[in-house]
Amino acid sequence: MNKLYLIFLISWFLSSCSTKHEKEKINHFILFGTSGFYLIDTTKWIFDSTKFDIRTYFEFSKDSSIKVARRFYKKNIEYLSANPKDTIGLSSLLDTLVKLKLSDTTFYDTSKLSMYDGFYYTIYYETSKNRVIKIKYIPERLPQTLRNIHCLIVSKVYSKDFHYYKKFTLNNLIRREALKEFKIWPPPPKPGKVVEKVIFPKMNIDKKKK
Repeated sequence: MNKLYLIFLISWFLSSCSTKHEKEKINHFILFGTSGFYLIDTTKWIFDSTKFDIRTYFEFSKDSSIKVARRFYKKNIEYLSANPKDTIGLSSLLDTLVKLKLSDTTFYDTSKLSMYDGFYYTIYYETSKNRVIKIKYIPERLPQTLRNIHCLIVSKVYSKDFHYYKKFTLNNLIRREALKEFKIWPPPPKPGKVVEKVIFPKMNIDKKKK
């Protein structure tokens, strides 16, 4: 009985040490960029409160292929895929992200958003230690390490490293985020009609003498 108990204690101790020193890794990662809410009707100026106008989308799950979606100006969205993350050197990049020990945060000045005309981005990831992190940002406001990660991933999205793939459903995270943002930052009102009125200057014209 004592022998079995001792074996159990040794097994438990070894298991605890292994778990304690287990390297934290990212199990699920999403990066997406949007120009704003999706405009359903351009004549009536109706927006979809559950849908962003996605321009850049990058997602991978552990031991899975990478999913990519991108949309160029005035083009339909393209769906692409690639082999597991190691084929584009993503492992070391995500290891760097984990080491930063980030928490939910925002990198932009809300008071100046009305003057910003670029894309808005979100990074979302879940780790092997059950940490869930969400970072909302514009690239110009990122610290250098995060900016390097952003630039590498976005450049990959628009590179030729991926092959065309059948249409897939974007992660439901985007719908949830759109609903939250719609309540905080509703789209602008429909622009009014611009009426141009031309006023000609008065001219002094001498009347012909009779």
